[in-house]
Amino acid sequence: QVWSRQLASDAKLSLMRWYGDDHPVTVLRGAGIPGQEQIETVPLFEVDRLAWIDHLTSFYLPPGGRRGVRRLEAIMHRLRTPGGCPWDAEQTHQSLRRYCLEEAYEVVDAIDRNDDDALEEELGDLLLQVVFHSELAAEDGRFDLHEVADRICDKLIARHPHVFGSDERLNAEDHLKRWEDLKAKEKHRGQGALAGVPLALPALTASEKLQSRAARVGFEWPDWTGARAKLAEELTELDEALATDKPEQIAHEIGDLLTAVVNIARFKKIDPEQALRDASARFQARFGIMESLSGGSVEGKSVDELLGLWARAKATTTAAATTCKLPTDSVSDQE
Repeated sequence: QVWSRQLASDAKLSLMRWYGDDHPVTVLRGAGIPGQEQIETVPLFEVDRLAWIDHLTSFYLPPGGRRGVRRLEAIMHRLRTPGGCPWDAEQTHQSLRRYCLEEAYEVVDAIDRNDDDALEEELGDLLLQVVFHSELAAEDGRFDLHEVADRICDKLIARHPHVFGSDERLNAEDHLKRWEDLKAKEKHRGQGALAGVPLALPALTASEKLQSRAARVGFEWPDWTGARAKLAEELTELDEALATDKPEQIAHEIGDLLTAVVNIARFKKIDPEQALRDASARFQARFGIMESLSGGSVEGKSVDELLGLWARAKATTTAAATTCKLPTDSVSDQE
């Protein structure tokens, strides 16, 4: 029941969070009162434009209409309210952190497997994390899902003036440069060149992003041969650290060595994260072949026997050429 056009307007704004703007609403005035009954069905966005709304007015919304993200948002809101799900109700941004990472990796896994059904499901799970975090923020009055969506819409429009503005059309390379220039103006003003790279990223990806940022301001070798010489230098330093048998020093040099490897990958436009993932997949597949050749287990085999099995497993696998070029979002550092 609504009492005035102002209350009708407030109700409209709340309902539009869950229903489409054009969802039908039946507005009833004076229901059951002879001579005063008035009924009209209008789109939700028009309900507060009816001049005859007063203290005898009620709204009726038929079932349905909430589809897609609006439905998901409504379900999450219900789960968080009293009488909802105790587990959902006690979650925080921090407690959900691990699930964001897990769901993102499951999306990547579905993409790598070319599994459309799994991709649809995993994208939904990842979307749930966005809705969940937005609901937590909305409860505290910080922002809601619609503000999250508006922010990325504004960002996309601002960073594509050649599409939404009057700027000239750009090729992919020029667009990448323009994207970086516009992004630099939007954020990190007065901060260093490496500001804004989250170290919570997978370590190889973070290293690649940091070195790419440094390269933009001139901190890089003239070509890949300088990076290769640096790799040899770091390998020598690791050998020296291994001789000391000091774990902290060894860990330090291993980190430097990996950084040098990532830099070579960057020069050659190889995604180091994908390259290592591919290597892990090859190792897993070949080890499985070793186990099959051994009747199910390699436990108890000598080193020589294991090496022989590894050679046979490697020989039975076809080394498919894997393209590991950096995707555009890695090169352009979009966020």
